[in-house]
Amino acid sequence: MLIFCLQNLSHESEVLSEGFRQVDPILRKLYRVLDSLPPNEIKTSTVLLKELANVPDFKEAFSYPEQTPAVHAFSALNDFMVMFTHVCRTGQVILLVFYLNDV
Repeated sequence: MLIFCLQNLSHESEVLSEGFRQVDPILRKLYRVLDSLPPNEIKTSTVLLKELANVPDFKEAFSYPEQTPAVHAFSALNDFMVMFTHVCRTGQVILLVFYLNDV
């Protein structure tokens, strides 16, 4: 429902539609990374910090997504959220109402 509302409120619905198509594989990759962790580990430790602490070369960790898949996935999701925010130039009040109803 929220995706439909965002598309209707946006002046650039094709951009949003393509953005949502590109976010899907990123979310699937992130779910695979998080599903590989023991259930109690997600609640008791910082997944991103642990991932960075376990890389062989910290300076190279940000250049290779296979070394830090969660960091790269979260970074990509953040970039998409920023893009979605900028594309949705209208309807901020309606989006706020939808958000508040979901919380």
